[in-house]
Amino acid sequence: MHLVWILIFGVLMVYVAWWLICAIRNGVAFEVEMGLGVGSLWAAGFAPVFFESLPPLFPCSLVSSVAGWVLFCFSIGVFVIAMLSLRRGGKPSAGWENTTELTRSGIHGLVRHPMQLSGIVGACGLVLVNPMLPVLVFSAVSATCFALGVRAEDRFNLAKFGDPYFIYMKQVPALNLPASLWSRLRVQKS
Repeated sequence: MHLVWILIFGVLMVYVAWWLICAIRNGVAFEVEMGLGVGSLWAAGFAPVFFESLPPLFPCSLVSSVAGWVLFCFSIGVFVIAMLSLRRGGKPSAGWENTTELTRSGIHGLVRHPMQLSGIVGACGLVLVNPMLPVLVFSAVSATCFALGVRAEDRFNLAKFGDPYFIYMKQVPALNLPASLWSRLRVQKS
């Protein structure tokens, strides 16, 4: 069974390597950071397979495990919704991420960077599910890469879309989904 997991992990890491090579060739900094974030996230997810003899950093209760799985599943949902939103609203020229129009609808109307948010939340969830040192390290690297990707992508989008993106940055938070939802609820109650 370990061989199957090793092969799956190997295929995923080859994909990340290809992604990074393309991003470096194209000079797109946020794509490099996203690729490193995804690779680290997958490494965190697979770490228990490779380091199964390591003890947990803290006792894993049922509550923390369930909370971790809820966060991880939420992150997958946010990622899927973000992909669909980009495909629908961004009018991609190639692939799903090369948008030709600024996407402000759907989840992009709540947070500017739902994919990075997804990665950060997923990394936190993995630590709660498997509180091991390698999972913590890879998750911390992943969350850091995603957070750095936010700033780089904002610079990229400012150069690509100009003033409309600057206005969008003022109206929509980068990652703070709870604050965005709260402000929408307050506006609807008024």
